[in-house]
Amino acid sequence: MKGKLNLHRLAMGSKIAVAVILTILILTAGGWASEKVLYTFTGGDSGEYPQRPLAQDAAGNLYGTAVDGGSTNYCSPGCGVVFKLTRNSNGSWTESVIHTFMGGSEDGATPQAGVTLDSKGNLYGTTSRGGPGVCLIFNIDIGCGIVYKLSPEAGGTWKETMIYAFTGGSDGGDPLSGVIFDSQGNLYGTGAQWGIVIGCPGHLYGCGTVFELTPAVSGSWTETTIHEFTGEDGDGSAPVQPLTFDQHGNIYGTTYNGGIASNACPDGCGTLFKLTPTPGGGWNYNVSYRFGHSVTDAAIPGGPVIFDAQGNLYDWAGGGTHGYGTIVRLTPRTGGTWTESILYNFEGGPTDGAGPDSLILASDGKLYGTTAEGANSACEFGCGAIFQLTPSDSGTWTETLPYLFDGSNGEYPNGFIAAPHGSFYGVVSGGSVGYGMVYQFTP
Repeated sequence: MKGKLNLHRLAMGSKIAVAVILTILILTAGGWASEKVLYTFTGGDSGEYPQRPLAQDAAGNLYGTAVDGGSTNYCSPGCGVVFKLTRNSNGSWTESVIHTFMGGSEDGATPQAGVTLDSKGNLYGTTSRGGPGVCLIFNIDIGCGIVYKLSPEAGGTWKETMIYAFTGGSDGGDPLSGVIFDSQGNLYGTGAQWGIVIGCPGHLYGCGTVFELTPAVSGSWTETTIHEFTGEDGDGSAPVQPLTFDQHGNIYGTTYNGGIASNACPDGCGTLFKLTPTPGGGWNYNVSYRFGHSVTDAAIPGGPVIFDAQGNLYDWAGGGTHGYGTIVRLTPRTGGTWTESILYNFEGGPTDGAGPDSLILASDGKLYGTTAEGANSACEFGCGAIFQLTPSDSGTWTETLPYLFDGSNGEYPNGFIAAPHGSFYGVVSGGSVGYGMVYQFTP
């Protein structure tokens, strides 16, 4: 077992260590939208600070992770948990912790992403720390992270299996995002750091990787690194956001750095990349778009990227005219290139959000998301907001803020998933106890 560490708060040694801090929404004047708190975390064994995204099964139960808490003294304040929220007949919800991470070499720690469900009800996810791999930050071994599986068993218990442990070598490490499935049951994800290129510009511990995990009949999994980022010659580095499949089986993702360097982002403003399957079972990699063509361009893209029915791609990013972030659309062109359109530039200050940190394309064609800062000046940099972008027939988009944050009810909101009847489920930190909540938002 490795020595006891505060794994969640240990500095990563580069700017990709962006804490995922989420907050509770409050209803603004006007009353045209509603918000309902489904569960309030109380800290300790129940978990602290839930992470995005939630997952929902066919019965309507919700699953997620909390980055801290849990009944172990290996990490301080706990190595994190996986939780389940069960809907009761009276409309209330009950939380149960289905796994507590123990950290060290025998289990993961610090899950900074949610979980993915398969067709049999198993859960899959990643932890950014822990596991038997040796990854040193400031000469302290924090583990390289793992991919895990949780299987339901009789009596309501769950069995955890560590299906892969990162080594910090060519396979990478520090998986900050979750995993996705293809139609054959293979898993895909990213390691935000490490890889074969060590000393990546701006990232002391490597540029990161994209990996594939292939299951065997025996239950074991084989890892294949399908791309190692270099941060050189226009390639990206630091893939911190989830991947996305398009309708043709291609994988799209973004990198936090690499691509085009500028005064605003000397280590590169980030990229959109594409992985195309080949007949022999391999993958062809190319950088589809490099952000940061000018000082007013989008920079440091988020994810996961979103496709509409016409094949256009949507994402949130930093940069922009005012420097407070953007919402971006990329339109495919003949030859595999893309045309960028900035749909909205956030203005920050007391009247608008700043720092977009999530995006979802709703069935009504509107875009919804959250900003980590801006809007209410009760917080030092603004408390954040939930935004809505509505398209017009002329191609312009109009922004409204259905919810603002005021600090007393939380700040720095982030993320939600589509829920039944046109509403959304989300997770936030803060709240009445201070350890986070799960909520339902209805436009």
